[in-house]
Amino acid sequence: ARPGGRKPGCLPEDAMPKGLAAVALVLALVLNLATAQLAVAPLLVSYFGNFSPTAIISNILILTFMPVTMALGFILAGLGFISYSLSLVFGWFVNLFLAYELFIIKFFGDFDILKINFSGTAIFIIYYAVLMGFIIWTSRKKAVA
Repeated sequence: ARPGGRKPGCLPEDAMPKGLAAVALVLALVLNLATAQLAVAPLLVSYFGNFSPTAIISNILILTFMPVTMALGFILAGLGFISYSLSLVFGWFVNLFLAYELFIIKFFGDFDILKINFSGTAIFIIYYAVLMGFIIWTSRKKAVA
């Protein structure tokens, strides 16, 4: 074990430059969203019959703003109980986030050319077999290192 329980090559959080920490945070967010999208891709294909690679990009662009939009919407609902006029003004601000999200949905929803059509259950079995193989391979690789 290394001093401080750190892995080789990893900086403690307080020693990491602030710009690098922000990049690491954004990269972690993008990887988490893309991984979740790829993990449920077979379910999306079974329901919709197709899959679009642009869905990963659109989800990253939308889901980064979704918690802020939800929090502002909750505040707006509370403000509505206090003052209609104040909630109307605040609602215009919240509408900017909603308009952005709807724009992204409409923009990426119009890319019909990039949709990949699938049919049959064999593709799901192959997909999850490859996914499980990758997970096992990476976990064994980490155990050796």
